[in-house]
Amino acid sequence: MAMQDRMDALLLSIAQQHDGISSLLDTFFGFLERKTDFFTGQDAKVGEATVLKALRTVQKRVETKQPAASKPKPAPAAAPAAAPVAAATATPAAAATTTRLPANAPSGLVELPDDEPVTAPAPVAAAASAAPATAASGSVTSTSTPTAAAAAAPATSANPSAPSSTSSAANADEEPLEAGKQRPNPGNGGSTDVYNWAQSLADVEVRIPLKVSFAVKSRDIVCEIGKRSFKLGLKNKPPMVEGELFNDIKKEDSFWNIEDGKMVVISLQKINTMEWWPCVIKGHQEIDLKKVEPENSKLTDLDGDTRGMVEKMMFDQRQKEMGLPTSDEMKKQETLKRFMEQHPEMDFSNAKFN
Repeated sequence: MAMQDRMDALLLSIAQQHDGISSLLDTFFGFLERKTDFFTGQDAKVGEATVLKALRTVQKRVETKQPAASKPKPAPAAAPAAAPVAAATATPAAAATTTRLPANAPSGLVELPDDEPVTAPAPVAAAASAAPATAASGSVTSTSTPTAAAAAAPATSANPSAPSSTSSAANADEEPLEAGKQRPNPGNGGSTDVYNWAQSLADVEVRIPLKVSFAVKSRDIVCEIGKRSFKLGLKNKPPMVEGELFNDIKKEDSFWNIEDGKMVVISLQKINTMEWWPCVIKGHQEIDLKKVEPENSKLTDLDGDTRGMVEKMMFDQRQKEMGLPTSDEMKKQETLKRFMEQHPEMDFSNAKFN
């Protein structure tokens, strides 16, 4: 998990240098072209199959996480053979529910406006025999059969005044919370009966309201912060919060203070700055880490090795855009220059270098 978080931070920094997914993919495949034998060391179909396999693996993983409500429903059964008779005997009220299509519109297709959600139309094979349209008038008359009503649904959805199901579809597609866990608050933290908390990759902030009738002073507070332990309460009272922290912290850099005499705020500095905490105290209410909103990474937030790697890639990208040698090419040129200076007796005038 730590390696995945580290790679996420690295790739996020790279992605922020691009203006879209297309340019990001161009950079990635360009890297494979220049620095690997992905395109030259194997048959083109093998490379294509490798990319498609990786893509489909992720697609399958995403599909398995979708709730059952978001999966497409089976198509309705075909209309019975008596449907043409029902269409012929439809009441005037039913015939009045007519939706007109453009004369040149393809059969079964309706162009939706840009501000309408695109939804898959219901099968219309049976509707062709149950409710034939008049080509001259370009109209489709709805019948009392379920199949014909389904066939008219795509046309009526083009009406901007019709109620939209965008919000309900979004809720259906959203991945459910893990059992027993809560959704993170805007600060990527959570809450318990005693305290609220928020976090970044670097630190955790815990806010504990004091339910007292007087303004609390620091002398009234008992607070003990250890490398992996925490305890806080009012003097001569049972602790309000006590237990083992989720992970190690920098004890010497962590601190607490009192706000308005009614709130204790504790700042805990993480040692591992590449992970999210599901809780502050082990055994307390946890949050669903899959719902955490990652913060924008900065180079200063990365460890030394990752930061050096990102800076090198950014430098090489700028050099290529200006038609200049990359850092690796400059290093090779410098090595070759030193070798030529050390061997003046050798003639390099006709030598070719890659």
